[in-house]
Amino acid sequence: MAFGTRTKILAALAGVALLGVLVLAVLWMTSPNQLGRAAFAATGLPKRTLAEAQQLSRETSKPLLINFSAYWCGFCRKLDRMVMVDERVKARINEKYVFVRLDSEDPQTRTLMRTYGVHVFPTLLVAQADGTPVRFISLAYEPDNFLQNL
Repeated sequence: MAFGTRTKILAALAGVALLGVLVLAVLWMTSPNQLGRAAFAATGLPKRTLAEAQQLSRETSKPLLINFSAYWCGFCRKLDRMVMVDERVKARINEKYVFVRLDSEDPQTRTLMRTYGVHVFPTLLVAQADGTPVRFISLAYEPDNFLQNL
């Protein structure tokens, strides 16, 4: 095989490999999990553990607002993109509650879901610092309606 032919084959293989890497990167970035993580990050709501939220709830005497969610969940992304980004919603949450988002993939979350009878995402629950449930929040995908339910 001539040197020029070998170089062309290697260049073609490198091009195909690069294209494959780009396709995989785009697929990964647009996967439901990654879209969900980006939607939650865009809300600006704090990312904390349940233990951290419970401690803060005890310190501030505010109830917990537990958001049972899943990054892959389309309705969860919709709630984040349409409601949780609203400054009025975030202000009300921060004023009245200690927010914590619990991801469905966490084993501790699965246990709590069974405890509270949570079967769908998203589910919002107001609870005392010790986890005693107070009430479930009715979902609305419009900020004004959501605020009425808070």
